[in-house]
Amino acid sequence: PAQSTTILTNLSSAVASHGGIFTVLFHNIVYDRHDWPGWDGVFEKTLETAASNIYFSAPIGETLKIWLTELGLDSAGEVQKIVLDG
Repeated sequence: PAQSTTILTNLSSAVASHGGIFTVLFHNIVYDRHDWPGWDGVFEKTLETAASNIYFSAPIGETLKIWLTELGLDSAGEVQKIVLDG
């Protein structure tokens, strides 16, 4: 867990410096301190970093809307077409 906190912090900083979007998915099992000791702290540190206004944090639906707007696209279907058609 200690290495993961450092890695997540470094990755999120690198992505932010390039104006990218950094997405992290934590499953609710991280709060099982018996089977996953220390991982609750990784989750909490990641939330603290996002909440410190250093990074933008939002639900995935809102993030997708902002990303599409930045790309000048109207829908995720347009992104899919670009990816599939090249």
